[in-house]
Amino acid sequence: MLLSLFAVLSLPLFLSSCDGIDCTINNVVTLHVGFYSSEGTELAYADTLTITAAGTDSVLLNRGVRKSAVELPMSFDAKADTLSFSFDGYVITLRVAKTNKPHFESPDCPIVVYHELEGLDFDDPLGQVDSIVIVRKSVNNEPLENMRFYFAD
Repeated sequence: MLLSLFAVLSLPLFLSSCDGIDCTINNVVTLHVGFYSSEGTELAYADTLTITAAGTDSVLLNRGVRKSAVELPMSFDAKADTLSFSFDGYVITLRVAKTNKPHFESPDCPIVVYHELEGLDFDDPLGQVDSIVIVRKSVNNEPLENMRFYFAD
């Protein structure tokens, strides 16, 4: 009798302790970059590509081959990120200006930093890239392309 009374009285306690927390699994927001020919068709580059964050020892992509797109993490607090795209034989330096926007879901979840792309410029000493354009300024958890590299013919 005492055991069944305990079970009945403790049932609301157990049910209230199980609330549905919908925190995102991955709290790292990534910049989605696609590679295209100058005509606008998707391009899987043939060269080996290594991407590093300038001013750090961070390698974001190591020796990628035949990729038509990459996902790159962005800094949480810097107003601009500088990335080096090292293809076999040449390096393209990309500077991306951005605004950082902390995103708060609930007290149970960590803060995620979203970004708003403000502009970019790049150095391409060999003229391999025709242009780099921002196609979507908002960088968040959605898997949508933010930037496109258009390679010269």
